[in-house]
Amino acid sequence: MMNGNPWKVSILLVLLVGVMCIPAAGLTLKIGSSAPAGTAWDDALKQIAAEWAEISGGRIQLTIYPGGVAGTEGDMIRKMRIGQIQGAALSGIGMTKISRDMLILSLPRFLQSEEELAYLLGRRGDVFESILRDSDFTLIAWQMAGWVNFFSRKPVRLPEDLKQQKLSVTAETSDLEAAWKECGFRVVPLDTQNIMTGLQTGMIDAFYNPPVMAAAYQWFALAPYMCSLKISPLLGGFVISSRAWSRVPDDLKPQLINAARRIGEPLYDEIIRLEKKALGIMQENGLTITNLTKQEISQWEHTFREGYPSLIGDIIDPTLFEEVDGALREYRRRQ
Repeated sequence: MMNGNPWKVSILLVLLVGVMCIPAAGLTLKIGSSAPAGTAWDDALKQIAAEWAEISGGRIQLTIYPGGVAGTEGDMIRKMRIGQIQGAALSGIGMTKISRDMLILSLPRFLQSEEELAYLLGRRGDVFESILRDSDFTLIAWQMAGWVNFFSRKPVRLPEDLKQQKLSVTAETSDLEAAWKECGFRVVPLDTQNIMTGLQTGMIDAFYNPPVMAAAYQWFALAPYMCSLKISPLLGGFVISSRAWSRVPDDLKPQLINAARRIGEPLYDEIIRLEKKALGIMQENGLTITNLTKQEISQWEHTFREGYPSLIGDIIDPTLFEEVDGALREYRRRQ
């Protein structure tokens, strides 16, 4: 039984109830993104921010820094590690800067269709999430943004056609550059912003990027031939540093992840719509698409496979590669 002045007891209870009703301290997460403001990717991040604020009753706020304001993907990863920002929307190449094992998802022709990608992430997605977690990053949602194709100054149908031209590869990772060289291609590492200059000066004759980007940056005007071969998926992820994620209340985490993934799902359909529109516009303005036969596609796959050994071992864990490659082979046998 509680003793003492009843008025003091009443006052104490009122104060206690008042403290319990005070909202938990808010958490603001700064999120970097390379996607320009107003694009489908940027709009999706803004929608995630709005839903997270609603789900959390305003306790979780996202501040989005689009268009590379937070720096390159490498910059964003470094800033997440030291706490300057807490999250980022990264491309597949960007995620290799967290762990080089993530390069598996960007290998040329390793994944060959949307169905294979969905199967792999459904059956082995937890493996890649664990790889990121081991490096102190939490994957909130995958982001599929279409496929990558070759664009070139001269038509490309077979690997030998491309080997005669100077191919731009991303300057973000030297690992893929080495693999392209291993396959016999003449590669020139360039940042995205330098592709047009490279084409204008003759430094490069070809590049591989999504059709939407080739149209948006007008690169196709100097490289008017597109090969129909889907080289690799443009797969990325919305990640948050595990240190920042640990500050999010555990009871909210499943709801926040589900909301982010639900918002991201229709994004791919929007990207496909934009890609078809971009291809139509480019074809009206001189783009020629070279459609390959199954036999020609097989030659590309054989050529690309010759470059895989240069990556497996020192860069990609052999056990992981065999596990994932085996899962895909099994899937293809059943189709």
